Amino acid sequence: IDGLIYLVKSDGTLEGTWRWPVSAGSSPFQPLILNTAGGRAVLAATESGLIHAWNADGEPVAGFPFQHPGGISFAPAAGDLNGDGLMDLVVVGSDGTVTAYSLQAGASDQDLWAMPLGDRSNSGTSGGGPMPAAVVGSIEPRQSGDVTIPYSVRGAAHTGVSLFYSVDAGYSWTPTGNYTQGRNTLIWHTEADLPHRIERQVAVKVTPALSSRSGECGVSGIFQVDNNVAPVILVHTPQDLGDGRFSFTYSLEDPEGDIIQVQAQFSTDGGETWNTMHTTGSTLSIEPWFYGEPFEWDSGKDVDPAMLGSVTVRIRAADLKPGPWFVLEELVSGEGRAPEARMVTHGRRVGGDVRLMLALSDPGMNPLDMEYEYSTDGGLTWLPATVSEPRKAEVTGYDYSVTWLSETDLPAFDGEGVRFRGTPSGDAPGVAVPTSPFRLDNNHPPIAVILAPGNYALFRGMVPVSFSLSDPEGDQVTLGLQYRTIGENRWFPAAGVVNPGPFGPAEYSSVLYWNSSQDIPFGRVSDLEIRLVAMDADSAFSMEKGPIALDNQRLPEVVRASMTSAAGRAGGAEIAFEVVDPSDRGIDLSVHFSLDGGATWRPASVTGQLTGLRGGSRNGSFTWNWRADAGPEPGPVTLRITPVFRDGAGRPRIINPRLP
Repeated sequence: IDGLIYLVKSDGTLEGTWRWPVSAGSSPFQPLILNTAGGRAVLAATESGLIHAWNADGEPVAGFPFQHPGGISFAPAAGDLNGDGLMDLVVVGSDGTVTAYSLQAGASDQDLWAMPLGDRSNSGTSGGGPMPAAVVGSIEPRQSGDVTIPYSVRGAAHTGVSLFYSVDAGYSWTPTGNYTQGRNTLIWHTEADLPHRIERQVAVKVTPALSSRSGECGVSGIFQVDNNVAPVILVHTPQDLGDGRFSFTYSLEDPEGDIIQVQAQFSTDGGETWNTMHTTGSTLSIEPWFYGEPFEWDSGKDVDPAMLGSVTVRIRAADLKPGPWFVLEELVSGEGRAPEARMVTHGRRVGGDVRLMLALSDPGMNPLDMEYEYSTDGGLTWLPATVSEPRKAEVTGYDYSVTWLSETDLPAFDGEGVRFRGTPSGDAPGVAVPTSPFRLDNNHPPIAVILAPGNYALFRGMVPVSFSLSDPEGDQVTLGLQYRTIGENRWFPAAGVVNPGPFGPAEYSSVLYWNSSQDIPFGRVSDLEIRLVAMDADSAFSMEKGPIALDNQRLPEVVRASMTSAAGRAGGAEIAFEVVDPSDRGIDLSVHFSLDGGATWRPASVTGQLTGLRGGSRNGSFTWNWRADAGPEPGPVTLRITPVFRDGAGRPRIINPRLP
């Protein structure tokens, strides 16, 4: 409280006392004792951002005091971040940023980086100084389609904003570019991100940008997004079964193919009041391929037979929300009604010859007079379909079955949102009710065959797998590898695949390299089986091969790698490494980079001493021209450094350098 700092030795005696420059309204934090370029020092900071340091004689250390802009939120921390034996000071600013000050060259040498959970809004801010901060206005609790997001930005000027959304009340966030920016508003096109869905715990956050760093985000309240399309029902003229019993069939339009229920009501006073019809048959939990199944109403249980002539019936379909009512003013009236045809496919994923069921409002209608069409965009556009001759249906509730020869119309096609319909033709234009959307898969899976290695072959680290591929469509094929010990049921995916592809037709006979030391380091295995998984739009496994043996003991390993500097303009990053080889072999380093988190790898543009490395432990460095590989404004980049020798490879080191 009196502004003095006391330094006490381990034996309890006083080492020194310094006057702490207390400033009004700015409390000091607990001091630190650490090494600096000027020797051992006592360091202390205040909320205002002023940082002091004294040596053991009570004299100010060169470079101190200095001012951290914007103030400090918590007591500073210290640590040797770069392994040079000297301490670095880490400060959390009041604006949510993290700053590291090197104590080797004085306060002028500082470094900044993003801290993803750096403030109470989890905005991922980075940089020093004042930041722009966004505030999201009120959003109505029930939304659909385009959602208007009002926002404002206070503080420093910003250069733009980004939008994230959450469907779990802010527990996780997803970035989106599906929005239009207006004056202090964003129009979020939710149907692009949440098509056909009902989400009840939606939140959005708007994050302003300033130069190369992000500001403090603004988070909305929780609201509901309802993009579900209600089903629309078309009820056919009911069939009079006698004794007051009626059979109802219907057609249904539901682009999402949801499980639905049918709700039916009747009125005897012209629609003033409605009562539930007690029906039998399929009215609850109806799957898409059972749309239109008839149900019956025994009217005598609900209404006096003498009043049937004045009964009005209304029926609707409902999934998560109900569709519109279809009203039948009279129970028996079919005069002048256009012929109707509804179609269903049994299954949501089909291919080749697709069997569809056809129900007609007039069972005597000739199915050969129908016009059959298909759509690949959910029903926006329609094209003539090639079908075989319809046959009498063997399924109750349907009149005919029609086989669509889909491979004739859509060879090698694989996609969602396919629909099919049949339109009654003739003098009176008919009504076509198409199927719900389904997936059509006419793409044939690739076939992979492992040619080598042979049984009982021994490998150290690198396993070359010679293969051949065949694919009727000539697709680009990506390969993965799986392994297991003989007798085990479970297969393990291999992370050490060096060149997964994709492989075009010219590369269907090639070699896949698996660096087994990445998956099974420091071990020896003698009974291992492997298999390939070939992937285009489909995937298929090869026959297993093996057993093979691995001896991954005493292999070289990159035990340390880090980026020590990255020149922004020149695009050259200095990568320091340490490679260890217990067997003292001649080692070369193979360097690859990935822009998709390790799914695909490409050779990196590197210079430096990367070949002929010898010695049990070898330190070195090389220069990576990241600008040539990743472009002038790279996103997240992964670098892989692998030690290779004459007949094998060692365990790689994978790093994620932060580029300018």
